[in-house]
Amino acid sequence: MPVHRSIHALDESLSRLCNLSHVQRSKNSLLSTDEQVSSTYISSTGSSTFESLPVELQIEIFDHCSPVYPKLSKQAFPLPLLEVCKGWRALITSTPRLWSSFEIEIKGPPVNTFEYDMNILAALEMWLKRSRSYPLSGSLPDMRSARILEMLVSHSDRWKHAHIIVPNICLAVAQSLVSHRFPSLLSLTLQTNGPWEPEVPFDIHSLGAPWSQLTSLDLQPDYNHLLTLDDLLWILSEAVNLKSCTLGADCILSADARKIDCIHRPALEDLKIVFQGGLNSGNGERPEQYMVDFLTLLMLPSIRSFQIEWLVQWNGIGGLDSWSPIHQSQFASFLRHIGNTVETLGLIYLPLGKDDVLQCIKHVPNVKLLDIRSSFAEERNDPVTDDFFRALTVNSSALNSRSSTASLPALQEISLMCNGGSYHPATLLTMIQSRRESGKQLKKVHLITMTSVPDVVYESLNLFKMDGLDVTIDTINIR
Repeated sequence: MPVHRSIHALDESLSRLCNLSHVQRSKNSLLSTDEQVSSTYISSTGSSTFESLPVELQIEIFDHCSPVYPKLSKQAFPLPLLEVCKGWRALITSTPRLWSSFEIEIKGPPVNTFEYDMNILAALEMWLKRSRSYPLSGSLPDMRSARILEMLVSHSDRWKHAHIIVPNICLAVAQSLVSHRFPSLLSLTLQTNGPWEPEVPFDIHSLGAPWSQLTSLDLQPDYNHLLTLDDLLWILSEAVNLKSCTLGADCILSADARKIDCIHRPALEDLKIVFQGGLNSGNGERPEQYMVDFLTLLMLPSIRSFQIEWLVQWNGIGGLDSWSPIHQSQFASFLRHIGNTVETLGLIYLPLGKDDVLQCIKHVPNVKLLDIRSSFAEERNDPVTDDFFRALTVNSSALNSRSSTASLPALQEISLMCNGGSYHPATLLTMIQSRRESGKQLKKVHLITMTSVPDVVYESLNLFKMDGLDVTIDTINIR
């Protein structure tokens, strides 16, 4: 078949298959006998357009239409497609890849669920059987069933991607699952939630995860089982091949941990850290001191995305309205060390002053996506100011030259959440207009604020939208 006909058939098949509800509604009309397919898929030559594609392309189309983790049920993908025709059934049931991903969805409390659990168990058994020896990927939001756990563990040698969200009451079960041998595991997500179970500790050191082979890790225990910054340093020292990492921890760092050698992670490209706690600092040191000491122990020469979320409370002397100048300077120094490679920067709820944010963005000139969020109640130190937008504005004298004095010249997307009382909408519009006129690749602007915006501003935004810019301003009213 000529290439252009294959591409046309591929596009046609994708558009039909991606809507599974259409397949389910039409399956009765698609079949009159096992050998006959609906005229929807019959070309003028009398052969099926889809079946004329190479088998490899047919499998790619089916795989493209599948959810990342199909929820196990009687209508889970790819079960509806088995009823379309005998050819599809034969191809799908003999393709292990299409059965290698799934999500086990648990409904309701862990009581009186025997029949539902048995149905899930039967579906899981079918998926595991048909996936044969293909590497497994799964989302497991509840580990209450011992039989389901036993079945999953029996295939531990095949697990490639595991996404586990476990209630605290089942934390011991989840830890026993991860402690088994997983020679193929590349990505692990482990999160906890629900009522606190004080008798079930969370010991990261005895978890037994295959740290050295992981390339992706998302580890966010709930508030009552927080890791410490010491734990995070240990994980990063063990997980030598990480490319993407999201970690949550109590913002506490021991004196011994500060004495270790720097941890060099040349493969790490995406790092997000959620700092929490801070109520039990012990010696009275401020949490931001622990944070900057922690960050200075990291060497990240290939980091492309860096996000930091600050959910810390502090019981020390003087409160914590904003970071001290020395800690702000140390944090800016860290950004300077990673600034040449960072393209995505997220500063979420950091108690930085107005000028501190301007200093931060000066150190990351290659950022394409900027996400800054502050509390709606933060009016005095709101980081989104007229000076902030002026710093991002391209000077009119530079519009006809390749040089620019504006910060973040590569910026493509900007997302802001703020009180909104420290800037004038005209300054925002000027910044956007200067970027558009200068040919800068600004593609998306999203602002969430508590301050109402005049109608004339929305009229200007509509003009930007007509010019292809994705721009929205959402106003939150709290009564």
